[in-house]
Amino acid sequence: MCSSKRFGISKCTLPQPKRTRFDSSVAMNKTRWLNNNDVVDVFAQTTTIPLRKRATRKTVSFGADVKVHEVISRHEYTSDEKKSCWFDAEDFRRRKRVTYAEARLIDWGRFHTIEHVTTLRGLEGRTEHGENRKQQHRYNVYLAVFDEIESQEEAGIVDETAIASSYAIASAPCAVHAKILAEFDEVEARIIYNDPQ
Repeated sequence: MCSSKRFGISKCTLPQPKRTRFDSSVAMNKTRWLNNNDVVDVFAQTTTIPLRKRATRKTVSFGADVKVHEVISRHEYTSDEKKSCWFDAEDFRRRKRVTYAEARLIDWGRFHTIEHVTTLRGLEGRTEHGENRKQQHRYNVYLAVFDEIESQEEAGIVDETAIASSYAIASAPCAVHAKILAEFDEVEARIIYNDPQ
């Protein structure tokens, strides 16, 4: 069952993860989180700091060596320059159709790549498996955050840091997945540009 209808979750169609209420931040910090058989250790700091003390004064500073690059206004572009620089609505629709078709080919095992020329990278989130994974991750994060808010309301407290921590813990598998993809991208870029590091 979802946390609450007032938070915008009215019907849950995905299987729910096991919900655990923590009696203390120590119990939460010692919990090992599993995702797709990968073990991810997440440690969250749950100390409460008043908002006034957390806010820092924001400043802007500039270096001593300033370089200015003049750029013409978009109103000064000719129609041909605008067409070559930006996509129009039809370009977006066409790109969306091509992306959808390529994702279906990947799902069916019919998308073929040429090594170092074409790649599946960027399409993995558009496949059926990728879309389901994103939806499940989003659902897990919503559930964790709204569950934390609900438990705080029951206890009569407001702790933004605990809410942020529950978000960080629930989204940790996404961060791990993104880090792994970034490492693969780095290796592929080094191969393409012949950088042996």
